[in-house]
Amino acid sequence: MGDLNRALELDPRQVAAYNDRGYILSDLGELDTALADFNRALELDPRFTRAHYNRAFIRISRLDYKGAIADYDRVIEIDKKYVAAYNNRGYARVALGDHDGALADFKRAIKLDPRYASAYGNRGNLHFARGDFEGAIADHTRAIELTPNLAENYNNRANARYAKTDYEEAIADYNQALALNPRYAEVYANRGMMWLRRGRTAEAEADFAQCLALKPDMKSSIEQRIKQLEARYSSHRRFSQKDCK
Repeated sequence: MGDLNRALELDPRQVAAYNDRGYILSDLGELDTALADFNRALELDPRFTRAHYNRAFIRISRLDYKGAIADYDRVIEIDKKYVAAYNNRGYARVALGDHDGALADFKRAIKLDPRYASAYGNRGNLHFARGDFEGAIADHTRAIELTPNLAENYNNRANARYAKTDYEEAIADYNQALALNPRYAEVYANRGMMWLRRGRTAEAEADFAQCLALKPDMKSSIEQRIKQLEARYSSHRRFSQKDCK
């Protein structure tokens, strides 16, 4: 970064230098300073797409999804083939509840680049949220084909298979996710919930313990999920008993 600082001292109108320094600063967690660099780059050149794109990342990290979408809109206005901008705008739209807009963005990203794995993964998560588990499995399977060493894809497909009560296939995916990343706390929590649903309490407790050893702050979310599961099946049992009378 020293070279970039010196370059800007010599010529404070180097747009790419502000963008590059902002990118490094954002990686270091210095978001305010990074944002100032991206803003300066865009003051000098409002059509510099990389600065819009990078600024959008900071806005997403701060949950400013509307601001991020505005930046991605500008990127796409300038470069209609910027695949990652469609994918990331779709992610931001999901966060704001605009599922139709998000789906259109993921489809556009995939049309522009059929091998863009992240768009399949994001679209799969959207299908899952909408209850389309078959669609979710298909997209996560494609993401796995393209990026077979990414544990997140196996976890996501496992969740969809679990939702369909395809337990054996879900177990295989959770296991593979953990083989790729043994410190993936969320997978232990998800697999634990599946064990609990199947009545295998010992396995569930072991997975929850491992999850909390890795991420103690997940305790409340696990407890809430257990309560929801118990309430769902308690309600189902009461309905079934009433129906049989």
